Amino acid sequence: MWGRFSAEPDATVEISRILNDINELDHLPRGWRHGVILSFMEAFHAIWLLVLGMAFLTLIVVLPMRHHELYITLDRQERRSEDEEEDDTARK
Repeated sequence: MWGRFSAEPDATVEISRILNDINELDHLPRGWRHGVILSFMEAFHAIWLLVLGMAFLTLIVVLPMRHHELYITLDRQERRSEDEEEDDTARK
C-alpha cells in the first residue's frame, strides 16, 4: 500500500487504520478501494506461496522418517523375542 498511496494526503493515517482494522475497508477514501484490494491480494498470494513451500519442505523432511513401535511396558527384550519368533515362523 505504501508504494501505491504514499503520495496521497494523510496516507500514513489511512494506511495504518486499514492495516490495524479490516473493517476500515468499508470506509476507504475515494479511489483507494481498488489499490487496497490489489495490495491485500498480492500479500495473500505471497503468504500462500510461502505456506505451500513450507508444506512441501515438511513433506520432504517427514517422508524418510521411520515408524518406531511404542511399548506399553519396559520389558522390551521379551517382546522383541516374541516378534523374532513370529518372523521366523512366518518365513518357514
